[in-house]
Amino acid sequence: MNNLESLKLEVSRKLRRNTLASGFFIVTAASLLIPAFSMEGSRFDYTLFCFNPPNLTHPEQHDYCTGEKIRRGITWRVAMEAEQNQQFASKVSILKTIPAQNPYAGLYGLASAGFLGAAFAFFKSATNQLDDHLDAFIWSRRKELYKRALSHELDITLDTQRQHNESEFIKEMMSRDHGQAMLDLMTPGERQLAAERYAKGERLDQAQFDLHLATLQAQAAEQAEKEAKHKSEAAKLNKPAKKKDTGANEPTGDEAAKAELIEKLKEHEGGWLHTLCTTRKILIIEGEQGSFKSYTAALVAYIRYQLKGHKLGWVVDTDYHQNKSKAWSILQPLEFEAYGSNKNGESLRDGLERFLEGIEIRDEDNFAVETLIFDELTTYGDYAECADIAKSFMKFALSAPRKAAYGLIAITHSVTNEGMGKGGGMAKARERGTLHLLLNADNDYNPTFKGTLNGFKNEAGELVEDMPVTLPDWFRPGAIEKMFKGATQ
Repeated sequence: MNNLESLKLEVSRKLRRNTLASGFFIVTAASLLIPAFSMEGSRFDYTLFCFNPPNLTHPEQHDYCTGEKIRRGITWRVAMEAEQNQQFASKVSILKTIPAQNPYAGLYGLASAGFLGAAFAFFKSATNQLDDHLDAFIWSRRKELYKRALSHELDITLDTQRQHNESEFIKEMMSRDHGQAMLDLMTPGERQLAAERYAKGERLDQAQFDLHLATLQAQAAEQAEKEAKHKSEAAKLNKPAKKKDTGANEPTGDEAAKAELIEKLKEHEGGWLHTLCTTRKILIIEGEQGSFKSYTAALVAYIRYQLKGHKLGWVVDTDYHQNKSKAWSILQPLEFEAYGSNKNGESLRDGLERFLEGIEIRDEDNFAVETLIFDELTTYGDYAECADIAKSFMKFALSAPRKAAYGLIAITHSVTNEGMGKGGGMAKARERGTLHLLLNADNDYNPTFKGTLNGFKNEAGELVEDMPVTLPDWFRPGAIEKMFKGATQ
């Protein structure tokens, strides 16, 4: 700040000094313009001459050097003409030379222009320095104005508060005086009635306070219940379940049914369906309404349980109350938890948070593999409770499930950022190690049981792009249930 003040003082001095110098130069230049452009006195030497030929036949009859026949010319012009023109020199007689009366007018003009240039240079030098530091000066000035405004605002606030306090004090005193005067005027019966009214008002205020306190206590109890539930869920996730040395869970169900199903899965169209039903690779099922998406996800989860022993962890579906007895019917004996039913945004958030908590504490060595199903991803970002967590969910859903011993199945209407819960990073889902099954429906929202598979690798390990696939007739909930004859425990 001290440097800025010194700079301001220096610039101010230079402006004043250069302004005075410029003014002096301008005045001097103006004074020099007077003799430079004065109409009095000649500026050049003049010569008087006349035409007087040397050889005349009758000289007495001519008079060339009198009156109007005498001419006047600028001396240097007449001399130059006489030097260059011999005929002119022989016929002209020089009579007289008249000296210039104002011979330095041109020098006065040049000097005036010089002083004007100097005035401009001095003025420009000072203004350039001012321009270089103008922003700092403006900032300093604005700071001073802000300080002054804040000081005035503080004074006004203090004065307003002072007036308010005085007004409240006067009102209180007037109210007391008025109450005392009214009390003096009351009869004993009126005083008793007033006392009863006052007591009722006190009880009403106390009741309102108790109600507000009870509401706060209820909210605190509800929050404590949520925290206890959260800790319980975390404890469940944190409880290890050791795997066998083979790295796979103990399969359940009818061994004959398993063998039959494995054979059908491997024989169908190069075994792609067997891969979907036995792998832990992330599976994204895309399709419009009625394309058999949810049924396919349920069948894959059910078969993974039967063939690989992959427990069904939980299902996140905002329409679970409608799909429970339809798409998810085959999964009901597996005793899983569901989140988001009846389009409950808070429950939906709990399901997503459970996944995010699980990937932090679970690992492949100490936890059994669980299948997770997330349906209707298209709508997650539309719930106010899930707008932020939906993005975090999709950020980790494509990279973290394997290390957390999760097999994730995601169902959506489109593999885009919007279709994946408004989460980013879906543009290159195939390149990031996912299986993407696109199922089709006809114009009446009936499944065609046909589609396209991406992310599938053939026996040579080569990625097959846009592989056309079909779902066989036996790949239906009723047929699969009959195959296992109710062996699910």
